[in-house]
Amino acid sequence: MAKFDETDEKILALLEAGEIRIQSISDRIGLSVGAVHNRIQKLKSAGMGYKIDFDYRPLGKLPVFLLLDILYPFRKEIENSLKRETNVKHMYRTTGPYNLIVFAVFDNVDQLREYALVTLGYDKRVRKVDILEREK
Repeated sequence: MAKFDETDEKILALLEAGEIRIQSISDRIGLSVGAVHNRIQKLKSAGMGYKIDFDYRPLGKLPVFLLLDILYPFRKEIENSLKRETNVKHMYRTTGPYNLIVFAVFDNVDQLREYALVTLGYDKRVRKVDILEREK
């Protein structure tokens, strides 16, 4: 297993905060661009991934989590259907009262209501749909 130090943690913190330019990370932690690049490659090789988390609200969008309780035999079928939905950004399998959590972005409350309460709500394979709005 690769060893990670305080400098790696600083790089991860900057990446997590949304800093994606290697030059900027280099300037902020006092390492050369090449050294930062090599450390990021080492993190990737160890399986560490990172991505950008967009805040859709300034665009007038409504980001929500849909908490779904799907009848087990249909879970994969529903997941495959959700993957084709442009509003769906991420899906997470879970245990407990819900077995799928979906992060989705809608244009407005009416579009959310139509999708969550009508499209999913009337689907007999889906036992329950709850909506959790992202904090502002």
